[in-house]
Amino acid sequence: MSQNSETSRSHSSEGPNKCLCGAPVAMLKSWTNNNPGRRFETCKFYNLITKTRGCKYFRWVDYTHTTWQKDVINQLLIEKGLLRNEVEILKSEVSNLQEVKKNMKSEIEELSINNPKVVNQNFKTRNVCYTGCYVIVIVIVYVLAMLSMYF
Repeated sequence: MSQNSETSRSHSSEGPNKCLCGAPVAMLKSWTNNNPGRRFETCKFYNLITKTRGCKYFRWVDYTHTTWQKDVINQLLIEKGLLRNEVEILKSEVSNLQEVKKNMKSEIEELSINNPKVVNQNFKTRNVCYTGCYVIVIVIVYVLAMLSMYF
């Protein structure tokens, strides 16, 4: 059977689309700069060594994007990556602040044994500063996490 008749058969309403191997096709998405987010059908038998796909059947499911659509999608993907990096940095900063908090608690416990009056005054001042910074970092992490879910 010729490739054209096989390809046309794969688009019939008789059942699931099949590739030239006769197996159901794999539905994938392209994330290249030229075709970001476009869906396509292809042979599901992928060879990792040769980087080839079985019978090499391929068909776009979506229409081609316009230039401005490609640009917008690619820019959004870049921004998503930057937001993910920011979230990871903020998570690291929160972790570091938690370690600082732990060290400060140990220091306070150690000092409170020796001089309880001085410790109470210093702790109140440090605690207000620390709590404010901690809350700001948590809010920023939350906002960035929520934004990253949308991109």
